[in-house]
Amino acid sequence: MSVCVCTGVGQNTGIPSSRQAIAAVTKKLILVPLLDSDGNRNGIDLVNDTLDQSYFDALFNQADATKRWFPTPDFDNVEDVPGDPLTQGLNSGANVIATKGIRTYTGLMLNNSPVLLGKFEAFGCFKFGVYAVDICGNLVGDISSDGNFLYPTPVNEKSFYPRYDKASDTTVADVRIDFEYSHLALDKNIRMIKASELGGADLLLAIGLLDVNVEVISCSTTALVVDLTTDFGSLLSPIATALWLLAEFTLYNNTTPGAVTITGVTNVGYRYTLSYAAQTVADELTLSGSKSGYDFPDTDATVA
Repeated sequence: MSVCVCTGVGQNTGIPSSRQAIAAVTKKLILVPLLDSDGNRNGIDLVNDTLDQSYFDALFNQADATKRWFPTPDFDNVEDVPGDPLTQGLNSGANVIATKGIRTYTGLMLNNSPVLLGKFEAFGCFKFGVYAVDICGNLVGDISSDGNFLYPTPVNEKSFYPRYDKASDTTVADVRIDFEYSHLALDKNIRMIKASELGGADLLLAIGLLDVNVEVISCSTTALVVDLTTDFGSLLSPIATALWLLAEFTLYNNTTPGAVTITGVTNVGYRYTLSYAAQTVADELTLSGSKSGYDFPDTDATVA
């Protein structure tokens, strides 16, 4: 919150007769790096961007992680409250405000495993902000000084503390997140884009990308065999990804540079066999994949 506007005069305090745009309780957060790899500030251009489902899907699936939006699962027991200001007591008995209070956030994501905890812990290592999606699907962030951008509200990344609560006789397992907003975040700058203004997009349904684990089983002159799993599931029964199709894979020969045409793909469960024209023993191949909802790492394999 802002303590003093310092204009020397008051500001008009009238309110409109029509209903004001006030957000409801937060149901989901969208974590966004403050700056992208080019040093530009991430945000919604309210003048030039066309908001619709394709616009947001592109952000959720953005190949450059510094420009990507990372939506959380749904939250419960949310508390998003301003802190009390620090005051200084004077000999006269009066108190003055020394510094503003810092807003804090806490919320639970129920029935989630410790795997999710590990995903969130990485966010404590760089500067990021959050958009809030309330229970009505409205998008909440911070307005820019010129009114042309809606930015994610900056977070004090050093305060970002995800933790895992095990199930008990009376509670279910959850991943809890606690953090302070940045001291630069001002409550007076909070603004909202209504759900009806998002071009048909439903941000309450947004989900983050799933990391794909690629394990090379074998690589012959004519076939590459890999297991594609997620981090979730039991150690002996990992949860498989959705079915991958031939057109979603690409293969490249790094030794004799050039694309390798994949001629067929078969799978049994999460094990995939990719067939291709004969390659040379000891050549290094790189397998890539592209599928909405997944982050597939480039994976090297040596022809044997």
